[in-house]
Amino acid sequence: AREDIGVGERDAISRSIESIVDHLVELAQELLNFSSEHMTLERQGVSLEAFAAKLQTVLRGHEIEIEMSDRVENPELLLDAERVIEALTCLTSVFERFDKSGLHLRIDTPGTDIYFSFYPLSATTLDVANRMLGDPFSGTMEEHTVGMKLAVAVRIVDLHGGRFVLETDRLSIICPGRGQEVEV
Repeated sequence: AREDIGVGERDAISRSIESIVDHLVELAQELLNFSSEHMTLERQGVSLEAFAAKLQTVLRGHEIEIEMSDRVENPELLLDAERVIEALTCLTSVFERFDKSGLHLRIDTPGTDIYFSFYPLSATTLDVANRMLGDPFSGTMEEHTVGMKLAVAVRIVDLHGGRFVLETDRLSIICPGRGQEVEV
């Protein structure tokens, strides 16, 4: 049977196998880094405008529009801005994988909580997100990298005392804002 495979096909198969092996090695390294990393938060006051500007810079290569509420009631946020930006970047990568265009991230501060809402998300994306929030590594091989990114985001949000809320067309991350103590 090996003789029936042409040189071109053999090269294509070799490249495919090489790609899969590279993917597995990369995933194994990410898992190793994730499991051994001890995350600590640096709680500092950061203005919402400075946070949004930094997030905009970090997400420049992504197709996402960042919006900020006009009615900001909490001008300064008490959070680890670098870690939250890391989580939002991971989530952006996850959602871009499924919803290719028209993605928005809205930052809002009703009361003392901070809301980061990704929308509009398709029913399929919300279904995958819901399943992976329960078990980030339950998906197919291709979803494992996505699951890894989601697991990192979940861990960071948990450390901030935040939670994920799935709605009709969006996923919101709600983190306690200034004035709310969070055990770390």
